[in-house]
Amino acid sequence: MTLNQMFDFTPVYIYIVAAVQLFIGFSLSFAIGQILPLRIREFMYYLFSFLFLFIPFLYEIATANVQSGMRSFLFYLALLITIFLFTKESFLKKLSLFFILIFFDGILEIVICSLYWKGICEKLFGLHYTPYINVPNQKVSTILIFFLPVALAEIAFNFLFPLLWKRYIRFIHLTTFVEMILLPVLCTNGFLIFLPELFGMTGWILLFFILFVLSLLFLHAVTQIPVI
Repeated sequence: MTLNQMFDFTPVYIYIVAAVQLFIGFSLSFAIGQILPLRIREFMYYLFSFLFLFIPFLYEIATANVQSGMRSFLFYLALLITIFLFTKESFLKKLSLFFILIFFDGILEIVICSLYWKGICEKLFGLHYTPYINVPNQKVSTILIFFLPVALAEIAFNFLFPLLWKRYIRFIHLTTFVEMILLPVLCTNGFLIFLPELFGMTGWILLFFILFVLSLLFLHAVTQIPVI
């Protein structure tokens, strides 16, 4: 019996991708827990963060979809709940750290994916990138070649992020930095797509309004750069 036959209702690659994304989320929680003071014991913080991240994991398994806007919404909501319930600091400090970490993590993912898929997968293996979610008969070996090395690099970066934060990033003016990164972060990670997915035309109106406000914040941050 093949692996795909063992999972009749959900292709096995969905389990692989969902599990890897679960650990990516946990690495983000780890980075936050190493930077912000905790309200509870460290072990309990990691346990609760893992349990909250199980919600988007179960959603991906139940829907057999790892790229929807709702999945992204649940993923980042789980991280935010963990931060605000179990860490100490001001609201702005928590939110700033969250968006800064997502920003650097997203930039890293884009760079690594571009270099790895174009420079290694296509040149060495002769594999041309196709989004795995749209290929239900994709081989497990191909998914691992495409997805696993990139994910491991992303996880490693998240575990090293507390060191970068303490030495360099924490000295940046947080308010201006967050205003500048909100727009690219929310536009590139698929988080806002859950609005039209869930609310239809009303969702598109909300999406337009949010992007308009984020654009104003971005422009305000740009005008502050000469002052800083």
